Amino acid sequence: MAQNATLDGTSNRGGWTDESAGTSNIHTHADGTSAGSDYVQGYIGYDGSPVGPAIFTLSDVTDPEESSDHKIIYSAHAAGYGFMGAPGLIIALFEGTTQRHSTTNNSVSTSAITEYTINLSTSEANSISDYSDLILRVTNTGTNPTDVMKIYNMYFQCGDAASSDTGNPAFLLFLD
Repeated sequence: MAQNATLDGTSNRGGWTDESAGTSNIHTHADGTSAGSDYVQGYIGYDGSPVGPAIFTLSDVTDPEESSDHKIIYSAHAAGYGFMGAPGLIIALFEGTTQRHSTTNNSVSTSAITEYTINLSTSEANSISDYSDLILRVTNTGTNPTDVMKIYNMYFQCGDAASSDTGNPAFLLFLD
């Protein structure tokens, strides 16, 4: 079974807000493992500057001691109102201040909330040493005024923690 590190704090909202343009504890609007009606949004202003990064801390997971099945999963919807189409979305995984992965999605759906999965490479997964210090950073890279990116949920997933259970030791007794 997988471990999920969900959003548990907002260390810097980077201009992002919740669906009601609220600015307090915005991580609570995208903190599950399934998309609901709440979301965080990065709205490009009339100056055309990208929005972000918003920096979200993640709940702790235990080192799985294997590099397989390390993923960032998110559900998003974009609205592009300019002639350039939908805005792009950068999602970056950091361990403390060290970037472990970054992806730009320039084709976020403009028609429906869509789930996306980013698979980390073996070397990226192996580079993580402190699973209690993971952070996700998101940036709306749009340049058209009023471009908006909505994220409904976002989390990091990895394999189960290594088991320390040795089970019940068995022994055999042979009598002559």
